[in-house]
Amino acid sequence: MNYQENAQSVFNPLLQRFCNETMHLQMDDNFSTVFLPHSMDQYANAKHKIFYFGRDTNSWCKTGLLRQYYESNQLE
Repeated sequence: MNYQENAQSVFNPLLQRFCNETMHLQMDDNFSTVFLPHSMDQYANAKHKIFYFGRDTNSWCKTGLLRQYYESNQLE
């Protein structure tokens, strides 16, 4: 199994759960939605873990687009 497959096995179920629990909420279609972090394959073993979150993530997938993928069963 490569790193991408491993990451997908973790994040795909989380994204599905996020959508299942939030898509019924009234959110503007331009609202910035879920942020999926990118980390290196040895991040879990790192002595010190640092995570940055900032304005660059604000332009990630908007609610309207995520809703389209969710409703058409194309989250993967």
